[in-house]
Formats: sequence, C-alpha cells, structure tokens
Amino acid sequence: ARAWYLSEPERDLAVALGLDPGAGDLTGAGVPVPSSHDPARFHERHRVERPFLLYAGRREEGKGWPVLLEAFAAAVSRGADVDL
Repeated sequence: ARAWYLSEPERDLAVALGLDPGAGDLTGAGVPVPSSHDPARFHERHRVERPFLLYAGRREEGKGWPVLLEAFAAAVSRGADVDL
C-alpha cells in the first residue's frame, strides 16, 4: 500500500492517527490557471468595490495565516484601503 499526501501536515496527521501505510509520496496539488480573465466581471459578480487581498489556503499556522493577518493589520494601520 502507498499513500499520496498533499502536504506535510496531512502526512503527519495520517501518521499520528495510525493511518499511514508506511510508504507514501508528498505530491502537492496543481491549480489550473485560466487562459484569460475579466476583472470587471469578477468585481461586479462578487460586489467587490475596494482593492482586496485574496487568500485561498487553510487558515492555519503552517500555511502562513498568522503572518498574513499581522501584515494585513499593519497595512491597514498605516492607512491602506484594502479588504481581506
């Protein structure tokens, strides 16, 4: 048996739960990138009116979530007009 893991924390969890088959690969995951995009349509569809930062990961320390929150808070305290 063999397992594929998308991240090291995922592999660590499998080991901790006793679910690791003993052999596995850390594969990660790809994200398809569209050939074109329409920013105006996105803003209209999602009712986005201000500049924004988009984070598309799990909200956990290993993914840098606390670092992002600190940087965002610092930017806003310096007067940045941006949403998260």
